[in-house]
Amino acid sequence: MKNETGGIIRQKRIESGLTQLKLAELSGVSQQRIQAIENGRHNLSFPAIEKLLSAMNYEIKITKIDKKD
Repeated sequence: MKNETGGIIRQKRIESGLTQLKLAELSGVSQQRIQAIENGRHNLSFPAIEKLLSAMNYEIKITKIDKKD
């Protein structure tokens, strides 16, 4: 899962036109940590994901789905 999450963070950062350094400045997360996250070498907490996405003007939306058994 962390590789997928890092890939999503990288994709959204690039779509936002941000460098890792600029994202670091906006989010308060170090550039080295962002690099490690994007490369799947760092575990992410939910608050860290929210902080990074918020700095790029994204939010996480959680919705309940109805499963049909």
